Amino acid sequence: DRLFSVPEGETLEALLDKSANDQQEVTDQLGYQVRKAVEVLIQALDKADQEHGRKLLADVDEKVLYESALTVMMRLVFLFCAEERGLLLLGDDLYDKNYAVSTLREELRVKADQFGEEILDVSGHIDAWVRLLTTFRAVYAGAKHARLKLPAYGGSLFNPDRFPFLEGRKLGTSWKNTEATPLPVSNRTVLHLLEALQVLRVRLPGGGAAEARKLSFRSLDIEQIGHVY
Repeated sequence: DRLFSVPEGETLEALLDKSANDQQEVTDQLGYQVRKAVEVLIQALDKADQEHGRKLLADVDEKVLYESALTVMMRLVFLFCAEERGLLLLGDDLYDKNYAVSTLREELRVKADQFGEEILDVSGHIDAWVRLLTTFRAVYAGAKHARLKLPAYGGSLFNPDRFPFLEGRKLGTSWKNTEATPLPVSNRTVLHLLEALQVLRVRLPGGGAAEARKLSFRSLDIEQIGHVY
């Protein structure tokens, strides 16, 4: 019946074609949102540099700055995928409160809805950015103590010394023995980065305002994620 007794647009073949088109639309929209998020992060870093007399990024050229922003987004994609697929410690109370990117977005959105996004822009409110940097380090080097054990994954993607200026360190310094003073990236900026990946703005048939839908990284395969970048 599904093959022969339904209108042409509702046959199994037509439904599979529609599904493929929907997946491509999701990939295209996610790619657009990632590019906008990269611009938001670069603007935030440039603003912080300007407010500090152009001393924070004095030794960083534009190409490296763009690459660092794109790498941050790739790190977040990895974390969302790993958390949703049970590869990290999502669900562990200590991890959820101090490391998880999934719960961080929820915490920031609740605060923004209660008090307005402007509250996340208040000077000195950069704890969300610090938390991201901490999570990046934990994934790279691992974490071992009584209540939390995370294996060290290593690799170049999360290497803290690849873009040390994100942590407020000079080029050539090591994360192991150099104190970090993270760049002042506001909580509002971090919220926008996270929502660019987890909240998809879907265009509705017939036009009108786009609808916000939570994106599940479980449903995205490696090929689709690759097309985003």
